[in-house]
Amino acid sequence: MGALFVGADSKHFKVRCHLIAAHPPLRVVPPNSYILSGKQMEEAMGMLIIRHKVKDYDKWRPMFDEHSLMQKAAGLSNPRVFRSADDKSEIVVVFDTKDTKRAKDFAASPDLRETMAKAGVMDDPTIFFLESV
Repeated sequence: MGALFVGADSKHFKVRCHLIAAHPPLRVVPPNSYILSGKQMEEAMGMLIIRHKVKDYDKWRPMFDEHSLMQKAAGLSNPRVFRSADDKSEIVVVFDTKDTKRAKDFAASPDLRETMAKAGVMDDPTIFFLESV
């Protein structure tokens, strides 16, 4: 089970992610909020969150980084990568998005599927498209 809590005031836009799994007992809670303000807030209208498992993080990470031009072309920015504290093969990637349709097209693209397969992604990713309200 997971939850995403978003709060806003007139100066800042705060996002805090809490990922909690019921079984086995797994709790991944980043200690700090991610804060957007000013121009960043105007440009980042949503988020793309991808969760999947990888065979070898050290093989996966360089391929993820090399894919940055495709990520940017899809309007994705500010990538953040997290690993489960209890299962080092479980990765969660968070991007800011400008356009949900472009983010969905990117997530469904054959290029992304090919890159994930070459990088050693072991399962079907869980993907969330979030828009600010």
